[in-house]
Amino acid sequence: MKREKELNDQLVQIFGLQSKYHHLHFTFYMSNINDTDEEFEKLRYKISESARKMDNWGNAFPLKWILLEHLIEINKNAGRNFINFTDMLNLAKHPDINMLENKDLMLFLRFQHDVGNIIYFENIPDLIILRPQWLSDAFRCLVSDRVDKRLQHLDDWTLFKRQGKISESLITELFKSKDGIQFSGQKDNLHQVMENLDILVKIEKKYYIMPSMMPSSTFDDVCKKFGIQTGNCQRTSWLCFKFEFLPPSFFNHISAWFIRKYNHHCTDMDSNSAAFAFYRGICVFDIDGSGCKKILVTMSNDIIALQVVLFSEQQEQFGSICCEIYNEVKTLIEDIKKRYKVKLSFKLHFKCSDGDYHNDTFSYEKLQSEQECFCRQHKKSHRSDMIYLPWMKNEVEQIYDDRAEVSTRQDDMNPKNEPIKEEIFTQDQASVKNNLPVSVTLRKQINIKMSENEIQIIYSCIQTGNTLVFTECHNYRLIICNSDGTDIHHISLSYEPFYITVIDSNTVAVSCTYDNTILIINISTRSITSTINNSGRCLGISYNDNNLYVVINWRIILVMDLTGKVIRTIPLPTDYIVDITVDRDRLVCIDFTSIYCCSLDGKLMWKFEKDKFQELNRVTTDNEGNVYVTDERTHTVIVVSDDGQQHRELLTESGGLYEPWGIYFDKKENVLLVCNETDGNAFLFDVIKKLT
Repeated sequence: MKREKELNDQLVQIFGLQSKYHHLHFTFYMSNINDTDEEFEKLRYKISESARKMDNWGNAFPLKWILLEHLIEINKNAGRNFINFTDMLNLAKHPDINMLENKDLMLFLRFQHDVGNIIYFENIPDLIILRPQWLSDAFRCLVSDRVDKRLQHLDDWTLFKRQGKISESLITELFKSKDGIQFSGQKDNLHQVMENLDILVKIEKKYYIMPSMMPSSTFDDVCKKFGIQTGNCQRTSWLCFKFEFLPPSFFNHISAWFIRKYNHHCTDMDSNSAAFAFYRGICVFDIDGSGCKKILVTMSNDIIALQVVLFSEQQEQFGSICCEIYNEVKTLIEDIKKRYKVKLSFKLHFKCSDGDYHNDTFSYEKLQSEQECFCRQHKKSHRSDMIYLPWMKNEVEQIYDDRAEVSTRQDDMNPKNEPIKEEIFTQDQASVKNNLPVSVTLRKQINIKMSENEIQIIYSCIQTGNTLVFTECHNYRLIICNSDGTDIHHISLSYEPFYITVIDSNTVAVSCTYDNTILIINISTRSITSTINNSGRCLGISYNDNNLYVVINWRIILVMDLTGKVIRTIPLPTDYIVDITVDRDRLVCIDFTSIYCCSLDGKLMWKFEKDKFQELNRVTTDNEGNVYVTDERTHTVIVVSDDGQQHRELLTESGGLYEPWGIYFDKKENVLLVCNETDGNAFLFDVIKKLT
């Protein structure tokens, strides 16, 4: 009991003031010496009970999948740890399974990888790991302290333990010394797998960095070694991504990205010791070849923080560097969340340049609303814009441009700068309200889940004629049904579909974001008629006037014909656009917090944002130009007037919405289609408008 109290007190001391502490629902204190089997059985039961609550517990799957899983288990029990794609395909061709197509097998393997049964990457077809524990054993070969001191590459081992830098020669020797040829025979493929998982990061020929093995150091020691806290160094404010919950391993993925990006500029901290600028939880990188500009990347319990420093006699502006880094890291975080299917949320915070980045930070919202902020650490006030401006300069300038454009339009309408009378303003407001839908009537609620327990993730939807189509990314397919919910079937795909647009009554275009691919699909014949490959991530997609408009890498729109020939590009009003719709002479696009209405040459016409709405996902427009968006966090559909001046919450959770994503306005039918992300529920609404 005394030991239990000590451990419990330690948990409270370490996690008690953090939100992650509330993730601990049950605590078991076990002794493998004193406890009876009954105590261990209680733990087993609780694990089993928790597993039954997981999303994929008890799901229905194709019989051929279950049979192939059984064959894999037979191979595992026979001692087989891995297999190549050709041999796996031969297993799948077993007469009782009859899985003949590569794409069908790849769909099965992706699912097995997602649920953790195997480890499979399409770019490493010669190593499908049947037992994930085998990869853990391989990793343990590299990090275990139990090594033979007679190692041939003992100097490399010392370098690895001190700096986290490991040579290919040492990897090969450790594999051989621990388990013969089962690892060393697959060392090249294992290198690739570990790189894909950010376990290893290539830094130079025949050398890697292992983020989890980077040495420890204090922040003050790192600053001292680099001279960051001296008068010779200019420092920006701290940019802080403050998470509600931050797994420690998340920083390894962040640091891996920075190592890959800036490794060619990597600077030794001390030429005598040749120590690299990589530490556990703290990294320093040269931004350019001069060594004068560096970036600090560090973390605390719930914060990942960045700071740019400059060693120069010239006074330089940091704005362009900081804005670029901010946008790249924001995109990186979203990529990691998508890749590992984790739901992590953060808010932007800032701290003064010589402040503690992990204490008493200032939220971006607070800084925007107040001209000054009081720093508890320094017992004085700071100008708010001096804190956030280095990192947010582009966004702030965009806001100023928007305001100037609105002001110019108002001056054009009121050239003599006469005061705008209140009664005229009221009349305009009433006119706008008349143009907004005043009510919706539920025409039909349907559930498109093919079985009650299966996992579905619906990200987009459309209606064409009497047909509804949904992109279902988890199982790599389109789900299709009639508008009354009957005749539910699907089209299997080799890529993960996210966005969809109507081309004609029988044809849709689907963008597969993480495969850099657009598919043109005939939904009547259930066939892919063409595939368009792109060099970047394909996001929101819209078809208008015989052209496809596609958001690429969140930052630009490519206008292309149906063969993929790019006709022109359109700049976007911000660097993280997720969805778009094009109609008549304008395009409407969204990021997570704002709606932007632009001309077809990219000129911003208006912008809408409200603090309440922070997870906008999809956008559509009606015949009058009103804009409809889904907000996952508030479980709502918001409608905004065609000039951006008025809005209302049109649909809410009380009407059945729960984490809604897909939305589509059928202009012929005057019907709004909305679908939830995971529960399979979709809704068709008749939209009723006021008479003007």
